Amino acid sequence: MPNILPYSKATETLNLAEKVGQLFMPAAFINDTEEEIQQLEKLIKEHHIGSLCFFHSRASAATNFEGKKKNSLQ
Repeated sequence: MPNILPYSKATETLNLAEKVGQLFMPAAFINDTEEEIQQLEKLIKEHHIGSLCFFHSRASAATNFEGKKKNSLQ
Protein backbone atom coordinates (compact mmCIF):
# COMPACT_ATOMS: atom_id res chain seq x y z
CA MET A 1 0.00 0.00 0.00
CA PRO A 2 1.37 3.42 -0.92
CA ASN A 3 2.40 5.83 1.78
CA ILE A 4 -0.41 8.32 2.50
CA LEU A 5 0.89 11.81 3.15
CA PRO A 6 -0.67 14.11 5.73
CA TYR A 7 -2.33 17.17 4.17
CA SER A 8 0.39 19.58 5.27
CA LYS A 9 3.10 17.42 3.68
CA ALA A 10 1.06 16.73 0.52
CA THR A 11 0.53 20.43 -0.19
CA GLU A 12 4.28 20.92 -0.04
CA THR A 13 5.36 17.92 -2.11
CA LEU A 14 2.67 17.32 -4.76
CA ASN A 15 3.02 19.22 -8.04
CA LEU A 16 0.02 20.96 -9.62
CA ALA A 17 -0.92 18.02 -11.89
CA GLU A 18 -0.90 15.65 -8.89
CA LYS A 19 -3.05 18.04 -6.84
CA VAL A 20 -5.60 18.40 -9.65
CA GLY A 21 -5.70 14.63 -10.17
CA GLN A 22 -6.65 14.16 -6.52
CA LEU A 23 -9.93 16.01 -7.21
CA PHE A 24 -11.23 13.32 -9.56
CA MET A 25 -13.10 10.14 -8.63
CA PRO A 26 -14.11 8.07 -11.69
CA ALA A 27 -16.66 5.27 -11.48
CA ALA A 28 -15.56 1.64 -11.34
CA PHE A 29 -17.91 -1.31 -11.72
CA ILE A 30 -17.57 -4.80 -10.27
CA ASN A 31 -18.16 -6.41 -13.67
CA ASP A 32 -15.76 -4.19 -15.67
CA THR A 33 -13.80 -5.79 -18.47
CA GLU A 34 -10.03 -6.13 -18.36
CA GLU A 35 -9.76 -3.23 -20.83
CA GLU A 36 -11.85 -0.96 -18.57
CA ILE A 37 -9.74 -1.92 -15.56
CA GLN A 38 -6.59 -1.08 -17.50
CA GLN A 39 -8.07 2.33 -18.39
CA LEU A 40 -8.70 3.00 -14.69
CA GLU A 41 -5.15 1.92 -13.85
CA LYS A 42 -3.86 4.33 -16.50
CA LEU A 43 -5.88 7.18 -14.95
CA ILE A 44 -4.38 6.41 -11.55
CA LYS A 45 -0.80 6.12 -12.79
CA GLU A 46 -0.73 8.94 -15.34
CA HIS A 47 -3.24 11.43 -13.95
CA HIS A 48 -2.88 10.83 -10.20
CA ILE A 49 -6.58 10.13 -9.65
CA GLY A 50 -7.47 10.50 -5.96
CA SER A 51 -10.00 7.69 -5.57
CA LEU A 52 -12.54 5.45 -7.27
CA CYS A 53 -16.29 5.24 -6.74
CA PHE A 54 -17.40 1.61 -6.95
CA PHE A 55 -20.84 0.64 -8.26
CA HIS A 56 -22.49 -2.75 -8.54
CA SER A 57 -23.28 -2.23 -12.23
CA ARG A 58 -23.58 0.47 -14.86
CA ALA A 59 -27.36 0.11 -14.69
CA SER A 60 -27.42 0.80 -10.93
CA ALA A 61 -25.19 3.85 -11.41
CA ALA A 62 -27.51 5.16 -14.14
CA THR A 63 -30.55 4.58 -11.91
CA ASN A 64 -28.91 6.50 -9.06
CA PHE A 65 -28.05 9.37 -11.41
CA GLU A 66 -31.56 9.54 -12.91
CA GLY A 67 -33.14 9.49 -9.44
CA LYS A 68 -30.97 12.37 -8.27
CA LYS A 69 -31.65 14.31 -11.47
CA LYS A 70 -35.44 13.95 -11.02
CA ASN A 71 -35.27 14.99 -7.34
CA SER A 72 -33.24 18.11 -8.16
CA LEU A 73 -35.82 19.25 -10.72
CA GLN A 74 -38.69 19.15 -8.24
